[in-house]
Amino acid sequence: MSKNVIYKYTLDLTDKQVISLPRYPTFLKADEQCGQLCLWVLVNSEAELVPYTFRIYGTGHPIDVEEYELEHIDTVLCSGGALVWHVFVDYTDKEHCTFLLDPDDEE
Repeated sequence: MSKNVIYKYTLDLTDKQVISLPRYPTFLKADEQCGQLCLWVLVNSEAELVPYTFRIYGTGHPIDVEEYELEHIDTVLCSGGALVWHVFVDYTDKEHCTFLLDPDDEE
């Protein structure tokens, strides 16, 4: 039986960062909490930890959609809406994306 829980992760305001999460997460929400950019994720707490790459872009900042394989998680208004951040998970690095394969599909 899996143990599903919601965890909160604090994100740095940087273009790219890697965070280890349990395999097969469900990204629920990104938002500002107490001045910090946070990410809430539904996970199986007993699953193996694997690296996930996150990218954060401000409105008007260039995004090379041809270079990265991005999935949008959420858009976050910070500082009363003065700053707007767009949070993505980046699946570009195929070497680290083996965690995306469902073990039930392996032969």
